[in-house]
Amino acid sequence: MKRISRALLLILVVTLSLTLFAYKSSKPDGNADTSPGEVGSQDAAAAKGDEIEIVSSSTSQDVFGIWHIHALLTNSADYGVGQAELEFVVLDSEGTAVHSETIYVLPYGLTPDEIQPVSIKFPLSVTTVNQFEINVVSLKKVEKESLQLEISPFKLSTADNGIVTLVGEVYNNADQPAVIHSVEAVLFSEDGGMIFTASCEVCARYLDAGESSPISFIIYGQSPDPALDHYEIYISSEAAIPAETFSVEFLELVHIYTDAAGGFHLLGDLQNTGEKILDLNLLGTFFNQAGEIVGVSSASLPMNSLRPGESSPYEIVLLAPLDVVVDWSAQVDLSRSRSVDTPSLELSTQGQLDTPEEFRWTLAGEVVNNSDQDLTMVLVVVGLRETATGKLVGLTHKLEIGEFPTGFTIPYSLGIVPDQSLDLTKLESFVIVRGR
Repeated sequence: MKRISRALLLILVVTLSLTLFAYKSSKPDGNADTSPGEVGSQDAAAAKGDEIEIVSSSTSQDVFGIWHIHALLTNSADYGVGQAELEFVVLDSEGTAVHSETIYVLPYGLTPDEIQPVSIKFPLSVTTVNQFEINVVSLKKVEKESLQLEISPFKLSTADNGIVTLVGEVYNNADQPAVIHSVEAVLFSEDGGMIFTASCEVCARYLDAGESSPISFIIYGQSPDPALDHYEIYISSEAAIPAETFSVEFLELVHIYTDAAGGFHLLGDLQNTGEKILDLNLLGTFFNQAGEIVGVSSASLPMNSLRPGESSPYEIVLLAPLDVVVDWSAQVDLSRSRSVDTPSLELSTQGQLDTPEEFRWTLAGEVVNNSDQDLTMVLVVVGLRETATGKLVGLTHKLEIGEFPTGFTIPYSLGIVPDQSLDLTKLESFVIVRGR
């Protein structure tokens, strides 16, 4: 059949049966990052199974020929349910089951009347999906109190190659911190049929009271038929205990440029102004002239055990801005940052050789384990700075995993593609090496 995407309206005969099977699965939840004290206890009481209702559902076939089933689920009970095991059964024209898949969803639960999307994709051996069933295999009662977050209007863009990008912000206007369990986008056609669902590409999982954070979705493979008409964002969140805080200063001197492929680069330094040893992840938000978000990106700090008072270079790269970038902001992603107990060891280098060329600056040499410990990880960070100002203009790093006894040497060779507008004769290189 040639039609690529089908909303389950009159043209599709769909059986949606919600049946609670008598057995319980011994398999773990589909979401493995449940933290102690959060919803996700395996001791939760079993629910009846008819608490979950399907608000809407559809099938679609992406440009790679893979079939998907999408559904919006809601909780019709007056208590929380979750940790669901759902069976998706594909039926032939006579109603006979020809394929089935089981997935684990809603690990953190659904509060009464809350709506969350779920989706599944089938192997290429499934060549069509006209009819299907969704069966509840198991379901549990959970305790969850949702914390309502607000979202800004998102900027939506569809590229010539069909890739859909959504960027915006989420705000926590409550008086308590929020943990964000999931952020999902659903694309709809003009008649309200679900075309595609996707999880956020970049998003924080924790927000302090009064804070905001950027969110982006990059959706690949969506077919142009039917046409995208609108979207909805679904966030699962609840109140959280305050997260660990970090004292960090982003230094003012930064360098920005757009590379030959259209990617936008933000380079700078930040300093640990507190008393903890830090392993940080960063979020970058990029704006156009009108103040609209045109891109979101994340980056881990290459110096993964930043000592008190120490500074580290960083680079945040936005591969495909939706518009010309004229402003930006950077922040620490508290949900993916932490303090660590011990710092990495400083190591020395020898035989460094710089090869500056027009399109690539190569730094090579050897790391020497001059510590009194055998190491299993060695981090090499290399960069370029303007000689006159000290401004960071190029950065890359490499992590070596292995066994590196005391006195051992490790060769390295790393290349930086610098901003082509710079005069290479006015730049100088640096190397930072750490080991654990």
